[in-house]
Amino acid sequence: MLAAFLVRHAVGVPSIVWMNHYAPEDFKSLDAVIQLLTATRLPLPPLLTLAEMANYLHDGTTRWTTVWIYRLSLIAAYVLALVLARKSPVRFAAAFVLAPIFLAATLAIHPAGAWVYDILQPALLLGFFAALAAIVPRRPANVLLALIAGLCLGLAELTRPHMVYLLPLLLAGALARIWPKRTSVIVAFLLPVAVLSGGWHVHQYANLGQFSWSNHGGFNLINAWPMVTPPALVPETQERVAPGRYTQIDTPEHGVNSRRLTRAVLAFAFENPWRATVHVAERLSILLSAPTSYMRSEPRSWILPLYQVAARYAGLYMLLAGGAVALALVLQPRRATDLLGKPDNLLLLTGAFSIVLVAVADHGEEARFLLMLLPLMAAAPFPRLGWGLVPRGWAIAAGAAVAALVLVVQVVATGAIRHQADVRTGDFTLARNQPRPPHSGPLRVLALNIRGRHWDDGKQAAARLNACLAQADIAGLTEVAGKGWFAALYGGSDQAAPFARAQGMDHAYAARERRWWRDQLGQAILTRLPGGRFEAAPLPRRLSDGYNSWMVAPVQWNRQTVQVMTTQVGGADAELQLSALLAVFDALPAPAILMGGLAKLGDYPPLARLAARPDTVAIVNGDYRPGRVPAAEWIVAKGFRQAAARRCPGPRDEHPGLILELVGR
Repeated sequence: MLAAFLVRHAVGVPSIVWMNHYAPEDFKSLDAVIQLLTATRLPLPPLLTLAEMANYLHDGTTRWTTVWIYRLSLIAAYVLALVLARKSPVRFAAAFVLAPIFLAATLAIHPAGAWVYDILQPALLLGFFAALAAIVPRRPANVLLALIAGLCLGLAELTRPHMVYLLPLLLAGALARIWPKRTSVIVAFLLPVAVLSGGWHVHQYANLGQFSWSNHGGFNLINAWPMVTPPALVPETQERVAPGRYTQIDTPEHGVNSRRLTRAVLAFAFENPWRATVHVAERLSILLSAPTSYMRSEPRSWILPLYQVAARYAGLYMLLAGGAVALALVLQPRRATDLLGKPDNLLLLTGAFSIVLVAVADHGEEARFLLMLLPLMAAAPFPRLGWGLVPRGWAIAAGAAVAALVLVVQVVATGAIRHQADVRTGDFTLARNQPRPPHSGPLRVLALNIRGRHWDDGKQAAARLNACLAQADIAGLTEVAGKGWFAALYGGSDQAAPFARAQGMDHAYAARERRWWRDQLGQAILTRLPGGRFEAAPLPRRLSDGYNSWMVAPVQWNRQTVQVMTTQVGGADAELQLSALLAVFDALPAPAILMGGLAKLGDYPPLARLAARPDTVAIVNGDYRPGRVPAAEWIVAKGFRQAAARRCPGPRDEHPGLILELVGR
């Protein structure tokens, strides 16, 4: 009753509108919908999409799925978690506490992108586990329970493409549970899985050349691995299904590019196992810090602080308990059938593997991704290892270790949360003490996103950055890594400082955000000309998961004071931040220069109007990158005329530097 009351206003988002590609009004008949589903390469859940489109053709709405299935799935997921926990008083008490907290938090966070399959998947998975747990010797309903388990598993696998990686584990556990039973029980379980999941994968592989029924997974993966240099991609179409939609990605070329990106990430992980391990640990820390901001939403609810604590430790418990089951399988492989045949163990392995998979497979939607795992955590399963009682001394040691681990996780999770850097002013760090001679030639300005410390080729990347800086009198560098805590102990500095020293340039750095107890990223101005005191200020933030800022400094050129401004905007707040940024730039007296990543290309109206002013010069690196935000580095200069413009290769191939030579008007 409480769950029904809480979800009374919940409404989901139809799967057909994923990535703003298709819309219900695009299809005028059920035949057209079926034709789409048999030809699409997009990860549209086939049966769910078919149901919502049948509903739309019937009465012009998608209420069957976005209202009724969505609300029923929300209720069913947490009711099934309680059903699975009912046999143990301790476990039931934990589930009884966690379930309403997690449900209330889901209702607060998920409306920003309430995809129905996010909630349908865990509900079906828990239905599978509940039916599997109910299969016991000599129960007359075993055939029906096996059929329900197979149906739930087959449907769950058709809700999300990543479920295919869990399917072998779930099949092995289910068969270990029911193998001693009658043949009819085994057939009843396998039949719906083979028809639903197997049939869909055979169709996808035979007709479309993809096994995981998604041509976009590599683009999600590369978002979570920014240190990986994307490989060369095949050209993709710039067409849209209809005006106002995103670029067409339902193409074979997009699938080829997705697979290339996936191979690049896997190759990086195998070639750099230590960096990959550290990165996975960081990604897990970010996910289990339980962020709540998602897309264009910054939810406010009294339940969210409580939810963050509960989700953090429930997720940690599932990782540790699932790891214990995996360790038991490694140490005692002969007991694999017995261990996997226990639904609690299988649930723990599924939950732990899902946490890792979700953490490393994408970035930017952690708040939403965690919601899919909450019902599994709410079931609070105990590992069933069968090793007997633990000696008292070992129990005390284990308890102390767990307490220490909880403390460590609390500290690490705190470090994973981003914070806005302090607003600051300061002076340039001078490369030399003697006065600089006057500069009267063209002013060479460089704008370059150096991508933090995400460099694969080390010395070669540094040499390319130095080569760019050698061509510039003033450089605005963005995504500059801050001073690390170990570097600080030994007099270290931010990432731009050693390059400034090598080039004999004065240098100023301003952090935009802090993370892991240090300045995470910021921007820097490097100059061969005399510079004054710089100022940095944050850009407005409502919806982004990170923080951005701008910095400005006066530089003396040709007996004039030039205001040099550098910045990086982006994320869900790009338009809001651009509006604030352009207002600051408009207020600067000419001559003035704005450079950095503005996340919009030349057809964006405010930037187009700015570039069209008679006293303004503007160039942009507008390279299109399929499935990603364009590399939109800009240099905008007012009070100048353009003498020349060119690119230089930056440390990362997908972010070349822009060089603009300016002369006075």
